[in-house]
Amino acid sequence: MNPEQWVERAARAADACHSSGGSVPGAPSIIARGGNDGLGDFAWTQAATLAGALIAASMVVLTLIINAAHARRDALASLYADALGAVSDYLEGPYRILRKDGAASTRFAITNQLSDVKSAIDHRQAMLRLQAPPQIADAYDDYVNAAKREAGRQMHDAWLKDPVTVDAGVNLGVSLPRANSDAARYRLCELMQADQRHRWFKPWSWRQRARAINACISARSAAPPPSPHLAP
Repeated sequence: MNPEQWVERAARAADACHSSGGSVPGAPSIIARGGNDGLGDFAWTQAATLAGALIAASMVVLTLIINAAHARRDALASLYADALGAVSDYLEGPYRILRKDGAASTRFAITNQLSDVKSAIDHRQAMLRLQAPPQIADAYDDYVNAAKREAGRQMHDAWLKDPVTVDAGVNLGVSLPRANSDAARYRLCELMQADQRHRWFKPWSWRQRARAINACISARSAAPPPSPHLAP
């Protein structure tokens, strides 16, 4: 092919390219497919729309996770409070018995109340074992055992006391010892509080929880065996 033919063919190609919008006919061209820098028919506006949808969906999922975590903490806080209240009712047992008036109906009412308290404690122990961390369930069992050792024996002895026959006798004027159960309650509350405040992204909450768990384990290893006096 001589130079004149090359010039003529180049001119025809230029004219064809100009008439087709800037691309050579028959040649693959990004511009001819949409000019999206390698994305083909997928435009940048579509990519931005998809990215926005993914971000929105992620925020919805994150919100659901956070709300579920808050709801679980609230439910556990209510369970913790109920569990503590059940043992507090048990610790009040000796005072109720000491204020008996000697009537058969009073004895029946007191024993029924104490039976209900025992059932409430058993229920809370099961609920904590199912829903709470095992360390808290163990610490609650320690608190119950401490209450057994103190209040259980005190209730047994209280039934042997003379009944109250005058109003002045209702004011007992005596405080029963609660050192062991108070200490167990304090350790349990510290662990419950650490559990409520625990967050995986807060290093100090890990340390607080570890200290509370270690305190419970140390006290448990030094505690005497449980008393059989859960109910008088």
